Amino acid sequence: MATAAWDRNDRGGRYCTVLHTCIVLKAVWGLDVTIMLMNGPPGAGKSMLAQRLPSILPPLSPRELLEVSMIQSVAGLLADGALSNRRPFRAPHHSASMAALVGGGLNARPGEASLAHHGVLFLDELPEFQPQVLDSLRQPLEAGEILIARANHRVTYPARFQLVAAMNPCRCGQATEPGNVCRRQPNERCIAQYQARLSGPLLDRIDLAIDVPAVTAADLILPPPRGGLGRHGGACRPSP
Repeated sequence: MATAAWDRNDRGGRYCTVLHTCIVLKAVWGLDVTIMLMNGPPGAGKSMLAQRLPSILPPLSPRELLEVSMIQSVAGLLADGALSNRRPFRAPHHSASMAALVGGGLNARPGEASLAHHGVLFLDELPEFQPQVLDSLRQPLEAGEILIARANHRVTYPARFQLVAAMNPCRCGQATEPGNVCRRQPNERCIAQYQARLSGPLLDRIDLAIDVPAVTAADLILPPPRGGLGRHGGACRPSP
């Protein structure tokens, strides 16, 4: 899957927020399994930021490149034997099944989690995924591998990835905007009901949560800041 490179003009320099976060992730955890959640209204740039994460990660080492290439070959995604040291970026739709996400099927093929090995697995609209599908990620997040057991197959695929998720604050997406009133009043109830779709064990595994505010006209007109996160750069906090 193609990914874009960082552009200082994207969302008025909003890239600084996630760039700073990734530096912290790399310094503290290196490229180990890490879970980051971005929370903000539609159009805030959450998907754009996630798509640019691989461009600021270090290239694959020869050993990592071999592992990634082997998985892609098994999945039939190694076109013409072409190799790339770019870290994988996978972004399955929220309607993806458990087999599509962690692997399975008649031939026990690798899923999106294994295809994101040594790279980024991006789950947009996180609460819209089926709870059973999200819970199936608990094993690879803990062990860094996925065991697929079928009647005729028993395969273990590696799955060490950085999980990056994005979600709206509520179903309508505007609960945190000043002056907005959710259709499911009050706003706090709308937020609580929507976030209740995520299981406690999954939320406990989130390492960093980022509030991504809406893009204002000033964000698009003013030049990007030379340093710091800027007035609307968002907020990064450790997950409780």
